[in-house]
Amino acid sequence: MDTVELKKIVGNRFRTFRESLQLSQSELAQSLNVKQSTISQIEAGMNFPGMPALSVLADQYALNVSWLLAGRGEMLLHNEELLAMVKREHNFDKRYLELLQIMKNPIAEYIVFAKMVELKYIKVPTGENNLP
Repeated sequence: MDTVELKKIVGNRFRTFRESLQLSQSELAQSLNVKQSTISQIEAGMNFPGMPALSVLADQYALNVSWLLAGRGEMLLHNEELLAMVKREHNFDKRYLELLQIMKNPIAEYIVFAKMVELKYIKVPTGENNLP
């Protein structure tokens, strides 16, 4: 799985989440204080959601960010999961922001992808070389 495919998967999950809230792109954009085109770009797989948006979605709508970014767990957090996430929030914020900075460098994209595979955030079918 390459970055382009990962963005599309995250975009599809993002759309599923928004539709489960029965919100239009414009309505969600307003609650996140971003432009409607930003939501459209995320859902089209052109961009990843930014950290401020993820924080609002987790805090206000109980979005499980692990589900959105890696497909782990349920779409919505339950109370005990929400408490655990809040305890981990500082580390998550820092790691995500670092990843976004690294991903701006195309060469580093390969390193980040390999590390995500190594940490099992991304599953790669055995016998295939799927590096971006």
